[in-house]
Amino acid sequence: MSTKRVRTNKSTVIGIDVGTTKVAALFTKVNKNNWETLGMATEHFDDSTSDDRIKLKFAIMWAFTNACKDVGCLPQLVNIGISGIEKSFNVSSGVRIEYRVSDFDIQSSLNIDIPEEMALLEQVVNSFNLNGNCEEKIDNPHGMEAEKLNVEMHNIFARKTMKKYVVEAVNKLEGPASYNVTSSEVAAAEILLTKADKQNGACLLDIGGEYSTLVIYHTGALEYSASFPWGGNHLNDKIKFLIGRNVTKAEQAKIAFSQGRNADSPAEWGEVIRTLVEKELMVLCSYLDTELCKSGLEKELKAGIVLTGGSSSLIGLQDTIEREFQLPVRRAQIPDETWLNGLPLEYASALGLAVRGMKLIRGWQTRRKTTGTSYR
Repeated sequence: MSTKRVRTNKSTVIGIDVGTTKVAALFTKVNKNNWETLGMATEHFDDSTSDDRIKLKFAIMWAFTNACKDVGCLPQLVNIGISGIEKSFNVSSGVRIEYRVSDFDIQSSLNIDIPEEMALLEQVVNSFNLNGNCEEKIDNPHGMEAEKLNVEMHNIFARKTMKKYVVEAVNKLEGPASYNVTSSEVAAAEILLTKADKQNGACLLDIGGEYSTLVIYHTGALEYSASFPWGGNHLNDKIKFLIGRNVTKAEQAKIAFSQGRNADSPAEWGEVIRTLVEKELMVLCSYLDTELCKSGLEKELKAGIVLTGGSSSLIGLQDTIEREFQLPVRRAQIPDETWLNGLPLEYASALGLAVRGMKLIRGWQTRRKTTGTSYR
């Protein structure tokens, strides 16, 4: 990291998506409602073992540094997302009210028991209701008369050690006034799923290097999230074993197959890889079927399944999922906004983190004006 002092720009946010094989950073600036992309960088790390603290730290630090190096300023906030859901569940909680619902009552209703080995990444409040009247969903109950306040919410957890490693890396970064650690999956959904998708029922399936993760929205709310051990590196290992080549050659073979072309000798690789991919896609569908059944929403996904992640371009993936689940399936697309200028799909989560980070800053600024509380 450079020791040169650079000013912090209060209108800037950097979103950093920490995956299982790479870190993607996107530096953005906003002036009123005009957004601008200032810099971006991706840093891969070997073995994709997120428990490897040193590799993970350096990947985060270098992605941050490379995204900032030609900008001339440093971000006000680093909003960093951890990918790979370790645990998640819906919660229905309630507290007794003396007369009117206060901010303290609302905060008390959100307090949950956190498993000892876990850290809370995301707490998505779906709705409040008063006195157990589930028919009447309320966004903000503050000041309303009630005897009891109930809340329906979804919580996402990561391993406590993983969050610790991420925080240690962020604390070594030069410049940011503050940081926030959250879920990459929810951030990606903010960008890749439309309001109509969330209302009608949609599953965002992110196929990463080591794990695949999914989030399911229905009637506008986050209802389910999970991850399972199937990813692009899993295919690489199988290809490496079958064709007797190293990991790099296996990756090249997989990419060539994904692009509909042959790499090296077609007779040696083509049919072998095709057969292997077909079998592995059925393994993926088996994992996906298990999670959809657990969610209880497999028949409610009118908007279908949206595919993203590094291995979502595999030939046959979309057709296989459509055939097995009888649902509409499409590849995700980043919104067609002028300021994005063809931003690659691999930055979708980082983009979502940056956008949500700016919302955090604006919320802090509003709270600071009304209460005098600093957000550093």
